[in-house]
Order: sequence, then C-alpha cells, then structure tokens
Amino acid sequence: MNIVLDRKTLQYLRRIQGALALDEKRRAEKRQRKRKPKSLLAGDARKHVVNQVMDVLRGWRASPFEYEASTRAGLRVGLIMRGHGWEAAHCEAHALVQEGLRLLGAKRPTWEQGQREYTIAEEDCNWCGLPLPEGSRSDGRRRRFCSALCAQSAFTHRDYGRRKQYDAIAESALSIIRQSKMPMRDCQHCGVKYRPLATKPDQQYCSEKCKWQAMRVHPDRSCLHCSRAFQPKEAEQKYCSRDCYTAANSKPRFMQECAECGKDFWPRKAGALRCSFVCRNAYIVRTRKPHGKSNVIYLTPDLLDREFAQPGVQICTAEIFDRMFG
Repeated sequence: MNIVLDRKTLQYLRRIQGALALDEKRRAEKRQRKRKPKSLLAGDARKHVVNQVMDVLRGWRASPFEYEASTRAGLRVGLIMRGHGWEAAHCEAHALVQEGLRLLGAKRPTWEQGQREYTIAEEDCNWCGLPLPEGSRSDGRRRRFCSALCAQSAFTHRDYGRRKQYDAIAESALSIIRQSKMPMRDCQHCGVKYRPLATKPDQQYCSEKCKWQAMRVHPDRSCLHCSRAFQPKEAEQKYCSRDCYTAANSKPRFMQECAECGKDFWPRKAGALRCSFVCRNAYIVRTRKPHGKSNVIYLTPDLLDREFAQPGVQICTAEIFDRMFG
C-alpha cells in the first residue's frame, strides 16, 4: 500500500526528524563532556610540550588565536603517530593548546564582539555608520538608525532573533519603520510638523523638551536678591539659588569686644562673647568651682623642713630621706 503525502506534511515530518537528530547529537555531546578523557602526557613531559606550544602561539600577528588550529592539528598528528586513537589525541591536543593560551593570558572574544555592528558607536547609525542627525534623540528615545531606509535594511538583512542582545536594536528599527508610516501632525507647543510614535498615537509634542516646556506651571519671576529672572520649581520659591537665599537671610555682623581680653573681634556666629579658644578656656578655668577638701598631703620642701624642725624630731638628712622614702 502506497501512502502519498502532500508537501506540507513532508516538510513537517522533515522538521521533526531534524529536531530529533539535533537532540540526539546534543545528548551525545553532553555525555562526551561528562566523560573526562585520560591525559596522555603528564609531569615534565607535559610541561615541556606546553612550553613549546606557548612559543608557537606567542608569534601571532593578527590575533592571539592565529595559530590555534594549526598547533592543535600538529599535536594531534604527533599523538596519533605515537599510537593513540584519534579521539584521545584530539582531546589531549585541545587541552594542551587551551592551557598554553590560558598561560599567555589570551581572552577569547564573545560572539557579539565578532560582529560588524559591535564596533559602531551609539552616536552613529547602526546600519550605514554615518553620524545620527541632530535632534534624532530629541524625543528621549535611544534611536540607532538615521532613517527609515537604514532601519528597514537592518531589519531585513540581519537575524535579530539569534541573540537576545539585539532585541533593543531590533525594537529601535521597528519603531522607526512604524513611525515613518504615521501621518504628520503639528506640535502643540512649537508648531513644528512631526510624525508621532506608533506606540503613542495620542502624542501631542514633537520632543521631550517641548513636552516639559508645555507642562511648566509657574511663570518666570525675578530673584528677590539678584533680580535675575528664573523658573521657580515651587510656587513659594523667591530666590534663584541657594547662594542668593543665604545672602538675603544672613544677619549683618558687627565688631564687638572680647569679654575676656578686651580686644575687638569679628564674631563667627551670633552670641559669641570671646575672640578665641584661648580666651574661652581661660574663662572656664577662672570660673571653675573648687573641688572638695582632699585627704592627700603633698610633701613639699617647706612642709618637710617644718615637720623635722619640731622638738624631739631627728634632723632629716639626705641619707635618712633616702632610707625612709627610697
């Protein structure tokens, strides 16, 4: 019995077959990674080979990985000629080359760094590379293309679905393409004709600048200190800056006489009575309350002579003093 399948069914079955084959391949690779191959070289022999590999890799000109493939192939052939199998020789050659690159400090670039558009600055068009026109970001959005034509070309020729890092660039391209199809309208603040964003059909202003200028509630006024015009942030604001506020509200200072030494000085703050820390400390020491009577008797020369000069008391000599208190 012959079964005839239509074209769509055959394509569907082939996709299923390809998906199953790819899944089996990935499973085999995963099993291979779990199986750690046995090292064919060890000790001084391995160090010697790694040093030779580093000498070869160190002579690169265009990239640190310039001789990676040829070095790995040469090591693999040498190990196979010594009697090792192809798979074991390949794994050992790969490990030796990777160890040499690691010791040399070579850092492999990512997939994104290898793409042409990776090196294009945000100030340039992501397709043609020319500088973005003035005012292309006036609406506050991060535009990456200079025109709808470049956005359409990038979206058509690049596969943005292959990497998540391109979602923002793809979204920018779609936004410009959709915006180019929107009808023109007048800005309600400056009157300039513009195309609104497709995601904001009720957009009223051509840019963020016009939007915020139209939302200004408080009119301009003059500063009460410097008389310059400024835009107040609050209805009660009277001064244009903190400096003007401080200057207008600071009290005038006058010279006054120090209450301790009698010299004239400029006080740093209101209520200052003394000109310096020296005068302040002198005032504190002078007005400090005396402590209570102490039980400690301090031995002074006068007290020593008075005590030993009494009748019946032996005259204190240096030898007696040293014997008593030494």
